[in-house]
Amino acid sequence: MRALTRWGPPLRIACRDARRHKGRTALILVMIALPILAATVIVTMIRSVTPTDATFSQMTLGDTAQARLTADCIGTTMQDVRGGMGSCAGTEEGELATEDQIAGLLPDGDVLLAAVTSDVAASSPDRAVDSLWVTEVDVTELPGLYVTVDGELPTRQGEIALSRPMAETLDVTSGEHLTVQSREEASVEVRITGVFVGQRQDAAVALPGTVPGLADAANRLGKAWYVVGDAPVTWDNVLHLNDIGVTAVSRAVIADPPDPAAMPISDLDFGSTSYQTIGIVAAVVGVGLLEVVLLIGPAFAVGARRSTRQLGLVAANGGAPRDLRRIVLASGLVLGLTAGVAGAVLGVGAAGALTVVLRARDVAIPNFIVPWAEAAGLVLVAVLLGAAAAWLPARRAAGQDVVAALAGHRREATPRRAVPWVGLVLTGLGLAGATAGALTSQVTLLLGGALVLEIGLILAAGGIITLVGRLAPRLGPAGRIALRDAARQRGRTAPAVAAVLAAVAGMTAAGVYVVSDARHHQQMFQPFLAEGHLEIGLDTATGSAEERTGRLDDAVAVLDQELSIEHSAPVYVAALPDREAEFLSIYPEMPPEKLCPIWELGRAPTAEEEAAYADDPRCDIGEPAFISYASRARAWTGEGPQDIYIDDGSSVRLFGLPGAEEAADALTDGKILVTDPDYLDDDGTVLVRFSSYDPSTGQNSEPVLTEFPAEHVPWTNHTYQVILTPQAAQELGLVPVVVGMIAAPERPADAGDVAAANAAVAAAVDDITVRAELPQERGTAVVLLALVGAAALVGLAATWVSVGLAAADSRPDLATLAAVGAAPRTRKRIVGAQAAVISLIGVPLGVLTGIALGAVFVTWQANVNGHDPTWQVLIPWPMIAATLVTIPLLAVLGSMAATRSTLPLTRQTGL
Repeated sequence: MRALTRWGPPLRIACRDARRHKGRTALILVMIALPILAATVIVTMIRSVTPTDATFSQMTLGDTAQARLTADCIGTTMQDVRGGMGSCAGTEEGELATEDQIAGLLPDGDVLLAAVTSDVAASSPDRAVDSLWVTEVDVTELPGLYVTVDGELPTRQGEIALSRPMAETLDVTSGEHLTVQSREEASVEVRITGVFVGQRQDAAVALPGTVPGLADAANRLGKAWYVVGDAPVTWDNVLHLNDIGVTAVSRAVIADPPDPAAMPISDLDFGSTSYQTIGIVAAVVGVGLLEVVLLIGPAFAVGARRSTRQLGLVAANGGAPRDLRRIVLASGLVLGLTAGVAGAVLGVGAAGALTVVLRARDVAIPNFIVPWAEAAGLVLVAVLLGAAAAWLPARRAAGQDVVAALAGHRREATPRRAVPWVGLVLTGLGLAGATAGALTSQVTLLLGGALVLEIGLILAAGGIITLVGRLAPRLGPAGRIALRDAARQRGRTAPAVAAVLAAVAGMTAAGVYVVSDARHHQQMFQPFLAEGHLEIGLDTATGSAEERTGRLDDAVAVLDQELSIEHSAPVYVAALPDREAEFLSIYPEMPPEKLCPIWELGRAPTAEEEAAYADDPRCDIGEPAFISYASRARAWTGEGPQDIYIDDGSSVRLFGLPGAEEAADALTDGKILVTDPDYLDDDGTVLVRFSSYDPSTGQNSEPVLTEFPAEHVPWTNHTYQVILTPQAAQELGLVPVVVGMIAAPERPADAGDVAAANAAVAAAVDDITVRAELPQERGTAVVLLALVGAAALVGLAATWVSVGLAAADSRPDLATLAAVGAAPRTRKRIVGAQAAVISLIGVPLGVLTGIALGAVFVTWQANVNGHDPTWQVLIPWPMIAATLVTIPLLAVLGSMAATRSTLPLTRQTGL
C-alpha cells in the first residue's frame, strides 16, 4: 500500500499530461500499439487454427462416431491422444491388420464402417481435373461429419457431394452431373447431390461402390474405418489396437485423456526445442522492440524537458530525485498500458474479421479463440516498452538543477565521452562475432554478433552526431543551427539517428540476401531447354511406335498453327528390345589413373596413408559439387528412373543450351556426351558401365563395360549425364523408344502460349502434353521494392518524429529569429536541415552496416553445409541508390511541407 501511495501522484500527473499534450500522446500510443496489434493478430490466428478437443472430435468423427481407425503400421505403433503416430516398430514380414482383427478388439456392440479414399479423373461439361480425391463411406451413418451449404449428402450409389472449392473449380452445382474415372476402370456418370463445407479436406464424398475400382485403387493409407455404436472406445482399447499397428482417434479418449506419464509415447525422445530457432526468434523480436523504444524515446525526452519547471517545483517542495524519476516513468507506464490494451483489443477484433474472411473462402479455421493469457502478456510488454523508453529521460530529470529549472534555463546533461567509444568497441566485436558465426556455421554466434553490432552502433550514434556537428561553421545559417541543435540535443537526436540506421541496415541486409539468394537459385537451376522452347510428350505405354510418332506429328502441326514452329525433332530414350527390364543403369566410370588410391582401399585409410596422398591432386575432391535441379517435369513418361537419351544430334541441336551446336556436331561424328570432364580419358574416350534390373526375377544383369569416344558438355542437369548415339546404343544392345518431340517456335513461348497450345492440342490429339521452358522468376524486384518501402516508412517515421519534437522544442528560438528579422522561409529551411541531419547520418551508415550484415548472412548460408560455391555476395545497387536518395529527400521535403513559415512571437527565457 505504501508503494501504491508513492505512485499515486505521479500517475495522476501522467494522466493529466497525456490529456494536455494530445499530439505527443497520440504519437506514442500509435508507436506502441501497432506492434502489439500485429502480435495479437498472429497469436490469435495461431491459436484459432489449432482445434479445441470438442472441435477436433467434431471434425474427425461427426456427431456420433466413437472413433476413426487407420491401419498404418506393420507391427506395433504408439500414438498421442489425437492419433498422432509417434513411432512404428515395424517388422520385415507380415501385413497390415485386417478388418476382422480390428473388429475383435472393439467394445461389444460397436461395428466398423469402412471408408476408402483415392483420386480419380473428373470432368464437367466445361472443365476437367486430373485428380479429384473421393472418399467412399456411408455418410448416412455419420451425421455431422459433412455439412452441406447447397443440396444434401448422397443417399444412394451414383450420387456424389463436392466440397465448395472443387465445385467452383469444376463450375458445377447440385443437380448437375459429373463424369469420373478411377485408374484403368471405365468412366461413370454421377449426379451431384450437394456442396459441403467444413474442416475436412476431402474434395468429394460418395457411398461405397459409386466409383468403380476406387477401393482397389486406394493405397493402404487411403483406407480407414469409423467405429459406430453406443460403447465408447477407451484408452485400453486404443493400446490394444496399437499392438496390431492400428492408430485410433477416440471421442472418449479426447474428452478424458489418460495421464501423460502412462502413455507409451511419452517415453520417446523427440528432441528438445531448437536453441537456434529460439535464438532467431529472440534476435528478431529484440531488434523490433529496440526499434520501438528508439522511435518513442525522443517523445518522452521532449515531454520531460517541457515539464522541467513542473519537475523543478516538485523538487523545490521537497520532492526527492526518485520522485521526479517516478513522474517521468509514470508517463511511460500510463501510455504503455493504454497502448497495450488498445492494441490487444484491436488485434483480437482484426483477427476475428480475418477469420470471417478466410472462412468465406473455405480456409480451414476450426475455431476462434481469444488468447487471454497471451494478450495479457502483450499488454505487459507494451507497459515495459513505455517504461524502457521513458527510463533514460527519467534518469536525466532526476538529476536536473532545481534552480536552473525554476529560472527557465536549459542545461543539457554533459554527454559521457566513454559511451561512443564503448559503442565502437561493441560494433567491432559484434561484426567479428557475426563473421565468425558465419564461417563456422554457428547461427547463435551469428545472431548474437549481429545484435551486439546493432547495439554498438546505437551507442555510437551520439558520438557520430557530435563529430558531424563540427561541420556546422562551414554551413549556412539553417544548416549551422540544425547541426548545433542536433549536437546539443543528443538525447533527442541520437535515438532518431539510431532508429533510421537500424531500419535501413536491416532492410539493406535483407536486400543483399535476397539478390544473393536469387543468384544462388539461378546457378542451381539447370534448364532442360533454352527459354521458350517446347516439349511435346506422350505416355510411352500406349500404342505402337508408329502410332505415337503419328500423334506427335499431328500435335506439332497444331502447334505450328498456334506458335509457328521453326524446327522440331523427335526424342528417344533407351530400352531393351524385349522391354522386360524396367530399370536401366548406364553411367560413365572414371578412368583408373584418375582415381585416388585411398578410395580403392575398401577401408578407412591410416594416418600414414592419408599423409602419403595428401598432396596427390587425384585425392583433392575440392569443393563439393552442387546438385542442379529443374522446376518442372518432362513432358513425356520415361522408361525408368533414369532416362538415357539416344540422339544423332537432331534433337540436341534444338535444346538451345550453351554448347548445344557443338554437342550436336559431336553426336553426328559418333561421340557420346558426358557432363563431367573427369570421366574423359586422355585419348578422348569414356568407359560406360551398363546393367539392368528385372523386377520379375529381382536380379541384376552382369555389368558390361564399353569404351566410346566422347565429348564433354557444360550441362549440370543430371538428365544429360550420358547421351548415347544410335551406334553406341546398338552396341549396348539397346533400342530407341520415341517419347516426345522438341520444338523451337519463332518466338519464345510464355505461360499463356503453353495454356493455349495445350487446349488446342487436346482438342485435336489425345493424350498429348505440351510444356515449355519458362523463365525462373523469384519476384526479386517486388521484394526489393517492398524492402525500400519498409525502410522508408520506418526511417521517415523516426525522422519526422524527431523533427516534429525538435520544432516544438525550439519554437522559442525560431520565434526569436523571426522577431530579429529572419525571413519566414528560414523556419522551413531549419526544419528541412534538421531532417537532413538525421537522415544523411542514419541512412548511409545504415546502408554500410546492412551490406556488412548481408555479406555475413550470405557467407553463413554458403558454409552451413560445407562450402557451396553457388552462394555469392551480391549488392543490390539500384535498391541502395533508391534508399540513399529517397529517404533523405522525402524526409526533407515532407518536413518542410508540414512546417508553417511564421510563428507568433514567444517569450524567450533563460538565454
